[in-house]
Amino acid sequence: MSLRFLSIFAAAFLLLDSLPAQAQLANGRLGLSPNLHWIGDITGASTVYYTNDQTAHSDSGPWSPGAQYDFFDNGAALCHQPWAPRPTAGAVAPPAATSCAGTYVGSGSTDANGQFNQHKTPGPARRWDIWNYQNRELIDLQVLDVQGNVAVTSEQGNWHPITANSNATFIVGLPQPANCEYLQQIYALSPGSEGGASWGAVACGWGASFANPVQWTWPNLAGQPQGYWGQQGDDTFWSSNNQIAPGGTGIAEYTSIDNVGVQQVWAVYIAASLTSGGSVTFYGKNAAHRIMHVRFSG
Repeated sequence: MSLRFLSIFAAAFLLLDSLPAQAQLANGRLGLSPNLHWIGDITGASTVYYTNDQTAHSDSGPWSPGAQYDFFDNGAALCHQPWAPRPTAGAVAPPAATSCAGTYVGSGSTDANGQFNQHKTPGPARRWDIWNYQNRELIDLQVLDVQGNVAVTSEQGNWHPITANSNATFIVGLPQPANCEYLQQIYALSPGSEGGASWGAVACGWGASFANPVQWTWPNLAGQPQGYWGQQGDDTFWSSNNQIAPGGTGIAEYTSIDNVGVQQVWAVYIAASLTSGGSVTFYGKNAAHRIMHVRFSG
């Protein structure tokens, strides 16, 4: 390595080090590790970091279960304060520091245990509890189910979640959309009686709960801010005239409208027009099927 290169590198480092603290904040990210390029899942974390090219500032709470926070950094320390209510759409200014000092750098939400999580690997009940105001990256929560096949033999009037863990939970600090793609193999559709019919479909369900699936009413998610249940596309399969249909892979794609705060998306299914002996079976326990991607900038 030449002396000229070392001199240039040293000069650049000194220039960056001499920048005002607020200017240095621009290249940082909020997360659950002091390492900007960590690999794998982080679960049950109690410390939040704001890391730039030179240093990491940390905040270890205290935190409350199921709470939301706004984070501020003044170039020397990271600080949190309670989530400030803001509009869910349109041009919304970042929250102002009240009990903290510094610049707004992002928001976070805790789980039922008062802890933070960031899931990078596929699995059930995925969470991403940190959102960055600047330097956002594409987050892809990959929800896999561990349950086997689900056979439906009676008419359903509502959408239902596949399992209690077929969901993705994340936080959005300022209004922005999120995209959901749900892949699910639907097969062995039997109409039952002569002249009968069976019908199965999958969708991305926004905002309801496993304990209250009745909120997913046909044809939309009644009572939810978004008011949509997802685009069917080619996710619907029919069987009629006493013929068993082979089914296929249902693909539900949906992009939400702008929203803020904690978001929860569920992989849901519906089966209808089932006459006596009819059934619709949803295939499970296979990484190639029944996977939901929830993508957003965070």
